[in-house]
Amino acid sequence: MSTQVTFYAVQSAGVSDWAAKLVESAVAKDRRALVFCSSSKEAASIDEHLWTFKDDTFIPHEVYDELAVETQRSLPVLVTTTEENTNGANILIQLGRGSLEFGLKFDHVIELVDRADTEELQISRERYKAWKKLSRSEDVSVSFKG
Repeated sequence: MSTQVTFYAVQSAGVSDWAAKLVESAVAKDRRALVFCSSSKEAASIDEHLWTFKDDTFIPHEVYDELAVETQRSLPVLVTTTEENTNGANILIQLGRGSLEFGLKFDHVIELVDRADTEELQISRERYKAWKKLSRSEDVSVSFKG
């Protein structure tokens, strides 16, 4: 399986909007997305943002709940803090920093980078290097859009 990894550098105020746009685009193309968050607080925040993103559209999604896994398998979008692809997503949108091994299970990994946060930028640079190094031995392509 081939994995495409795309890094997007965005303004901090725009990270949630970018995530919502990417999720909306995936759903419009009948693709499944998993939004990986670093904390329950971040997951709750993106959940709220997806509900209120646009007045005229609805993005069917849910926050991962291990008790409701059967229901979540049918959802096109799942927000989670665990490295489990319970909805069979082919797109991973990283707000948190999941492992590269987990990312290899997807067709497309999107890493959103807050360019206003210097610590976050440094972490993203290291992740970019790690993905590039991995692309030498795995079927991975890495790009940056900013």
